[in-house]
Amino acid sequence: RVCREHRMAQRYFEALCQGIGRSTDRASLPPTPTAHPWRRVAEQVETALRELQQQIDQNEQRRATLELRCRRAVAETEQIRQIFSGLADPVLAVDQYDELVLANPSAEQLFGIPSQRPEPRALDHLVRCEKLVQLLSATRQHKTAGHRTDEIEMTDDVGRSHWYRATAVKLSGGDDPIGGEGAVVTLRDIGDQKSLQKRNAE
Repeated sequence: RVCREHRMAQRYFEALCQGIGRSTDRASLPPTPTAHPWRRVAEQVETALRELQQQIDQNEQRRATLELRCRRAVAETEQIRQIFSGLADPVLAVDQYDELVLANPSAEQLFGIPSQRPEPRALDHLVRCEKLVQLLSATRQHKTAGHRTDEIEMTDDVGRSHWYRATAVKLSGGDDPIGGEGAVVTLRDIGDQKSLQKRNAE
């Protein structure tokens, strides 16, 4: 009798372990008599296993959802990177410590910034334009969000002057990748306008 009870309990637990992942119902499990000495333990084990399986299913659903979100975020980041890299106007971004965190290829070419240097990079060491550095720093330190505009003259290696209209905007927010208190500036070439103004003045 004891061997028969052991075999019955063994068949029950084996069927339970094999079918837990396939949402096995009680009807498909081997029957256990009401007076079986292991019936209460078997029911407790079954309840625990089913709760564990439910937790596993929920975690799997969460994992699939997070994986989908990650794929979307990667795709959106790649799109933003392509748009940012394709901008003709130079764009620079600094964090709350006035360190350069973003620069598109146009800005790297204009200021001679090495694209392979490790982060972070102090802006005043990379950009030899004190007026631009001060504009970004003042925009970042301003208490309220907003933009500042200034005209900046820069001289190239051969001594020619180039004029740009710099528009700086403060970036704030805890989720901001720039650092929460950063700033971004866009430079637009206004050399033609300056030449026209000079001709008109003459």
